[in-house]
Amino acid sequence: MMKKTGIILLNWNAAEDTIGCVKKFQNFQAFLGDNLEDKTTIYVVDNNSDSADRKKIRQDCQHIVFIQNDSNLGYAGGNNVGIRRARKDGCAYILLMNNDARIAEKDFHLLVQAMDAEPDLGIVGPLIRDDHGGILNAGGRDIGCHYISHFKEPVQPDMLYDVDYVSGTICLIRSSLLEHIGLLDEEYFFSGEVADLCQRAKKQRTSSDSSGAYHRIAINPQASGTHDLSASHGNRGGIYTYYTVRNRFLYIRKHLRSSIPRLFLYWTSQHLRHAYRCLRERKKIELQMILKGLLHGLIGKYGPLH
Repeated sequence: MMKKTGIILLNWNAAEDTIGCVKKFQNFQAFLGDNLEDKTTIYVVDNNSDSADRKKIRQDCQHIVFIQNDSNLGYAGGNNVGIRRARKDGCAYILLMNNDARIAEKDFHLLVQAMDAEPDLGIVGPLIRDDHGGILNAGGRDIGCHYISHFKEPVQPDMLYDVDYVSGTICLIRSSLLEHIGLLDEEYFFSGEVADLCQRAKKQRTSSDSSGAYHRIAINPQASGTHDLSASHGNRGGIYTYYTVRNRFLYIRKHLRSSIPRLFLYWTSQHLRHAYRCLRERKKIELQMILKGLLHGLIGKYGPLH
């Protein structure tokens, strides 16, 4: 029997994307029948969008749990609201998914089946492709050590393989794992929080004693999802650059403490080079976001940017 899965979609002034994602899921065969709520529940968490955006979702989406936040809590905080509700409702698995991403029914079930078959699997994701079939993300390496951290090709094309992190675009999480490691770290606000969650999961054993295996973080290359980056570009802008630069320092502080002097020097150098390129190319906003992200990362100023 399929274990109950909570699907969490975070909305911020992107009602059309969210509605399209909801309707895609509701066309799955898993949603048909009288016991819909026993199988899968969709949670739409709104991060304080404008009233027209919220109203459209409420009108066009039936059989969902709609949660309204009073402020924009970012990716981490917004998803945490949905995760708490899904866990309260007894969801064994939790799917985090961008509202501008899509996954077919067979690929969704491949992720669930992998989780069912592998008791030590804590978090699993599919290959993330663009609309033309090219691979955008096949899992990733430690973001504290690698400038380009994501794989562009599967490490193993035919079987589940371990990675340091799974893309937050689409990832399936074992709910019971969160009892031990906690939820997404809201200090990240936007970017890096799923890599952080994966790192914490890898350090957690599957049982309370030392005999248990550590949780695996893996990609199922038989499963694919798509991500329309153009849809979210307007909501990202230079702010994404800021959080990406800044949050790498937070990640290093948490997980690579013994290497802080070396890594802080390395990343300061890398980001200053990037800033110099932006200066030469007259990319004023990106330049400002890099320098602000670098400053805040070094001094330890995290959370939402004010």
